[in-house]
Parts: sequence; C-alpha cells; structure tokens
Amino acid sequence: MKIRIFAKFLVLFFCAVAGLNAQQIDNVPVIELGTPTFSIDRPYTISVLVRNSDSRPVIAFPDIAGLTKRGTATSISTSESEGQTVVSQVITQTYMAVQSGTIRVPPFSITVNGVTARSEGAVLQVRPANTLPGSSSLSAPLKIPTESGAAFLSLRSSKNQVFVGEGFGVQLSLFVSDSYPFELRFDGVDAQLQTVLKQLRPTNAWEEDAGIRELTGQPVVINGRKFTEYVIFQGTFFPLSAVPIQLPSVSLNLLRVRQSDRLPDPTPSASATATNSEQGTPAARRPQPAPKATETVERVPFITLPLSIVVKPLPAHPLRGQVPVGSYRLVESIDRTKVASGQSTRYTIRVEGTGNIAALQPPLLSNQRALTTVEPISPVTDAGLEALPSSTNQQINRLNGQVTGSKTFGYFLVPRRGGKLPLSSLFGLVYFDPQTARYDTLTPVTVLTVGEGASAAAPALATENGAQANSIDALYAGLNQMDSTQQPLNWVVLARAIANVLLVLMILGMIFVFLRK
Repeated sequence: MKIRIFAKFLVLFFCAVAGLNAQQIDNVPVIELGTPTFSIDRPYTISVLVRNSDSRPVIAFPDIAGLTKRGTATSISTSESEGQTVVSQVITQTYMAVQSGTIRVPPFSITVNGVTARSEGAVLQVRPANTLPGSSSLSAPLKIPTESGAAFLSLRSSKNQVFVGEGFGVQLSLFVSDSYPFELRFDGVDAQLQTVLKQLRPTNAWEEDAGIRELTGQPVVINGRKFTEYVIFQGTFFPLSAVPIQLPSVSLNLLRVRQSDRLPDPTPSASATATNSEQGTPAARRPQPAPKATETVERVPFITLPLSIVVKPLPAHPLRGQVPVGSYRLVESIDRTKVASGQSTRYTIRVEGTGNIAALQPPLLSNQRALTTVEPISPVTDAGLEALPSSTNQQINRLNGQVTGSKTFGYFLVPRRGGKLPLSSLFGLVYFDPQTARYDTLTPVTVLTVGEGASAAAPALATENGAQANSIDALYAGLNQMDSTQQPLNWVVLARAIANVLLVLMILGMIFVFLRK
C-alpha cells in the first residue's frame, strides 16, 4: 500500500516538474493596457506581447461595456540574443468609447498558445471630444452620395501632399447608412480584394500594412447622419521618389438583398368561411397566417473615386536621399562611463518616433560622413574610441494610418586613449523632420571617462596601426585588465537552480519518510 502511495506521489511530482519546465518564462504573454484618461475621439488600446513567436497568434480580446471594438493592429519586435534572432509579436485591439464618462474594465484573462495571461482591469476616464464625432484623421470631410439611403465605398488618405520618405495613411472603407433599405453581404469579397489591393499598392513606395483581418462595423456620424463603417484595408506608404502617387478607382461587388413580405389573401375562401361559422368564430377575428418573406438578391458594384498624392522632393542637403524622414528622438544607455584604455563597455542607443522605423540605419557619424567625402573618416582617429556592433532590435506599431516604434542598436565601445571622450563625436543621426521642413541632428550626451590603468598594449596598437587597427584585436586588447569574476547575475537561472535544489530535497525527504514507516 505504501509503495502504491509513493508511486502516485512520484508520478505527480514528475508531472509538475515537466509542466514547470515546459512553461518557459520568456514565452509567457504580457498584457499592456492603454492610457486610462483619453478623449472620446481617441482610441483606447489593449496590447498583448508574445515573446519568441515567429507566427502571429489569434487572440480573443474581451468585450467591454461602454467600448466598441474598432479593429486590431499588429507589430513585430526583433532582437538578437546569443547569436540568434528572436521575433516577438505585439497584437493591439483598438476600442472606441460610446460616450464620455467613467468606464470600468473588469479583470480579464487572455489565452495564447495554451498559456493564460491575466489583467486586473482598469478604470477609464473618457473626456468629451475636441472635434465632432465621426471626424477622422484621414483626409478631408467625406462626400456623401446624393442617392437615397446612401451606402458608398470610400478611399481616403491622411495627407494630400508629402515629402519623399514621409509616410501617409490610406484607408478603404465601406459606409452604410442606418436608413439604408437593403442588406449588404460580403460574399466573395476575399477573391476581389486580391485585385483591389494590387491596385492600391504603388510601386514607388515602401508599404507597412496594418493587417486588417476581419470586417467589423463601427458606428460613425458624418454631417449629422449615422453610418456604420467597415474598414477593408488600412496601410501606410513611404514614397521613395518625387513622383506623384496615383491611386486608381477601385470597386467591390457586393450582394444587395431586399426583404419583401407577401401578405396572405385578405378574402377568405368559401370553405374557410363555412368552417369558421360552424365553430362559431367569425373569420375576421381568427388569427391570420404570418406573412411570408421573400428575398430579392442582386450583385451591385461600389466604386471609389481616384486618389492623388503630391510627393515633394527634400530640400537641398549633402545627405538628401540618404537620411531618414520623420519625427525622432534619441535614448541612450551605457553599462559604465568610467573605463580604462583598451577595456570595453556595452552601449545602446535607441531611435524612437514616427516614420519608417524598419529603414533606420545605425546612427554612426562615420557612415554618414562617408557619403559626402571621398575617403571615409575613421571613428578611431575622430573620437579615440571604436564601436563594435553587438545587437539590433526593432519594434514597429501600425495604427491609425501612422507607423511608430523604435530601433535599438547595441555596441561594444573600446577606447584607444585616455581622457574625456564625448560619444557625440562618434554617434549621431541626421534626419529630415517633415513637420518643420528642416534637417536636424540627434546626438548623445554621454561622455566616456577613460583612465590610463590599462597596459601599453592597447595604446601601442593604436599608435602603430592607427585608423587601420583590426576591430577584433581592439576588442580583446584590454581583456587582461578586465575582472572576469564580476559577472552579471542572471536571476532566472538562479531561481531555477534554487527550485531544482528544493525539489531534490523534497524527493529525498519523501523517500526517507516512507522508508521509516
């Protein structure tokens, strides 16, 4: 009997250990709630971050009283870890408030790939709108067709003119009036969308697709009239040349259904009259059969107007056509600012903002100077230190016709001489801001203090070889001065080690108890 009990405990133990090992900490999804205070014309978002996932999971976001679902947006975050590229998915559900006031988001849970993430919810404060309901950031006011009971297909752009490299949003929507006397069905639309999307994608532009996967209606108000908007396509384009972008007229054929009722014959037959008389009930007072509904189905085309976007060239500049276009800011971090000559320190620089995040290049000033000079200027001779790339990761968000996010570049910095070395002499990003129509430069503020504690090997190497010093040799030149005992503490590994020790002690304790009995 004791052996059977011990065997059951042993099986349960190994099942628990297998479950703990199967659920890795890095794969647990994370729920992020949007800002709790916002105006009614702004969206509220709930995002789910799924780490280390190459495929985009399907997520069932909760229904919240007082909020209506508007659509989902997706973004991809890539990073390098131990020589491998890790791709993470960020899925964002957009909500719109029905009215201003206080809205409570109750606690909820979301399951992704069998793993459940929980949120405690929030209390939202929705302010009145600064603009009229139904207004959109996309282009000028909509023109409603004059036909009775309007239902129309609209192609809109967030901007009528842009600079080369500046993004503009394009949205294809179907608007159906609340007084529309027909029912519209989207049967067979998927096959038509393949042709429509080819027409909406210009050849001279970089595309960031918002990833509309489902057609959900959103109530809007246009010129005092109530409509339901179905967003069919939404994307952001970055023109690559100063050539006007012409989006042609596109069409979708939808099934239009009219419900008509066929009333029963108001004159009762002679037999029915006789039967009713026999039963003593007048025929006019007896229940009449319900009307029979019939459907009239026809396929009707909905056509948009063509759209034209003027693309302006960038102002004259030595780096015109090479610098990014957008609104950016720079965030930096460094392990330590005081090092010895020849030693390395880890440095990360993040560029974040609005623009074509995926096309951002490393913010090394030497790379940008090489575009305007015959001989590239070495960062070693300029700043007295060298930057060796270690990692790159990016996060891109596509929402409401804009592309935002960040791109992070990691480096190992190896100083070649002592003294104060400002990193602004090595790093910087020249970009064009379309809001101000001017070029600007982002530069770091970190200053590296380099001592003379290293051996002469590193300075000698810089003196003999100068700008042609080998990058790998520079990295390892000061290794003999580095303390290899000072390793960063990995809390995940430490927690797992402690858990394993406790589990072994539990096994030994269980065996000891059963053997004594």
